[in-house]
Amino acid sequence: MFNGYILQNWSMILILLAFVISLNITVFLDKKTIKRMYTLIIAIFLLSIIVYVEFYFADAGTNRTLRIILMTIRYSATPFILAQVVFTLVKRLNWFIFIPAIVLAIINIISIFTGIVFRVSEDNVFSRGPLGLLPFIMVGVYCVFLIYLLFKRCNKQ
Repeated sequence: MFNGYILQNWSMILILLAFVISLNITVFLDKKTIKRMYTLIIAIFLLSIIVYVEFYFADAGTNRTLRIILMTIRYSATPFILAQVVFTLVKRLNWFIFIPAIVLAIINIISIFTGIVFRVSEDNVFSRGPLGLLPFIMVGVYCVFLIYLLFKRCNKQ
């Protein structure tokens, strides 16, 4: 399983290591921003492990309950990571940027029991619930907000 993860994610691991090295040698960023960037790197690395393990269980057709929990984490983590990107890039922004990601995480946790966002049947088949596209919509909203903030910041300089 470890070898499979490395083979599938070697390029991402190298990119994350390059970011770590560049953060160690940079003199242009303040310590707070560097800490936030390290948090992002760790979050992306952990998310890649979660995604790999989830798809490993999906392909094997085993551990349905663990697969559902990993799916919940995956659907919840992406908006958190994007909120962290916005929070890191825009220094004057406060923690309220995380509220939509928190709401989505709560909906995803509820989905474990209700299937409102996703469900995995007894024979390990994935299907979307009535709010199945909500995680993707939230990611899209964060991306649009990020682009808006970058354009707004870019025009001022």
